[in-house]
Amino acid sequence: MPTTVEWLKLHIIQIRQLQQSDGYHEDEDVFIYLGDYLDGNLTSNETAVLIAAPVLDDPNPPTKLYRLMGLLCEALVELSDEREKLLNLLESIQELPPGAINWAVLPGLRNMWSDLYRPHMRGLNGWEIIGEPIPEDKQAKVRQHYTSIGTVEAKLYVRGLGGVTENWGYELLNLACLRRPGLEVVVGEIHAWLTVAGTKLLKDLNPEEVRNWSRPVLGGQPGQQHAVQGTMAQHWETWRRTLLQVSEEQDLLSAEARKLARECHLLMQGHI
Repeated sequence: MPTTVEWLKLHIIQIRQLQQSDGYHEDEDVFIYLGDYLDGNLTSNETAVLIAAPVLDDPNPPTKLYRLMGLLCEALVELSDEREKLLNLLESIQELPPGAINWAVLPGLRNMWSDLYRPHMRGLNGWEIIGEPIPEDKQAKVRQHYTSIGTVEAKLYVRGLGGVTENWGYELLNLACLRRPGLEVVVGEIHAWLTVAGTKLLKDLNPEEVRNWSRPVLGGQPGQQHAVQGTMAQHWETWRRTLLQVSEEQDLLSAEARKLARECHLLMQGHI
């Protein structure tokens, strides 16, 4: 993970390159305010007001807002040591008075997050991007990246930020049932969700609600799925048992991923 200073400097350089200029660009102000906040020179409320002002002054606020939310999404994943401060900042932005922008819903954050960090949740098969085996020498690094993503998502969910709901966690749990090669790294994301928000996931689960979730067709072609109907209590139990099963499948997961899968099972067992 880069240091805060390294990360901020890199993004300022990227802004100048995009603007084809070696001089100051107005987007740099946001990084300066953010740096001052993370250094303790500004409060979260002061920083929220400062970084919101350029968005409101822009002739095309949605575009400016999209860039701001993209910055905050990246910072949450890459600056792990500053994560709590960044979440506090999001809460302060959420509390800004509504006007041209309804700050209370943190507009753009959910869409930007999905674009950056949830491509594997798109498509009918639930796995559009991560469908191929991950080379062994890259597994640990990629898994750690997905662990960071899961940690942030779960924290957003617990704190009621950005429109992240319990369904995000349930969708991830269901991926274990598909047994696709990408589970090798996504199991880190599942583990992070359960560690941070497992208790709340179960609390928000309506055990009697009947829903459909995709499952592989037994004896069918690879990737073939069908919808299985059941109560959410039944689905939770299926996800728990599946994580235990995959933790024992050496041909599917590495030793580290199997360890995480077993811990996921134990976390879910503890929440029942």
